[in-house]
Amino acid sequence: MLISDRINVALAEFSALRDEINMKLRMAYEIYTIYFTGLGIFYGYIIGKTEGYLIIGVPIFSLALFFRLHYDQLMIRTIGDYINTHISTILSINPGPFVMQWEQFNKNHHPAPYYKYSIFVTFVLLSAVPAIGYSTYTIIFYYLFASNSTLPICVHWVSILVNLTIGSFICYRIFKDTF
Repeated sequence: MLISDRINVALAEFSALRDEINMKLRMAYEIYTIYFTGLGIFYGYIIGKTEGYLIIGVPIFSLALFFRLHYDQLMIRTIGDYINTHISTILSINPGPFVMQWEQFNKNHHPAPYYKYSIFVTFVLLSAVPAIGYSTYTIIFYYLFASNSTLPICVHWVSILVNLTIGSFICYRIFKDTF
């Protein structure tokens, strides 16, 4: 295969991979938009109907979205690594002016990991904390005032433990490379 053919194939592959990265980023933004809109509507419904026990299910839904977004981010990183190692190697044999400068520049000067912190706020603070708060409130009133709960009190204990576990897991996955 001629060098020019290899370069053309590498450029076509580069273009396809960049399109895939852009598609995954657009999908992530759409998921965020749908998530925030749905969460706002759901919390508004709960407040309006005083059916607080429904809040317990939010972290499970959030965890599913977190896994989806985390998988897409891993795929984007894998594509970037592939571009940096394989495609840039093929293109570097060309003595012409084309060099993959953006990939190298981004690798050396990428911004701080604010994305990790936004995931933490989105999936832990906005989903697990309200559920933990509601269950704690219900347990306190159950024990202090011997009031009745819509759900069995053990469900609230399990909710607190599950949400703390989910929150801890997400925090670990987000911050394991940071500290």
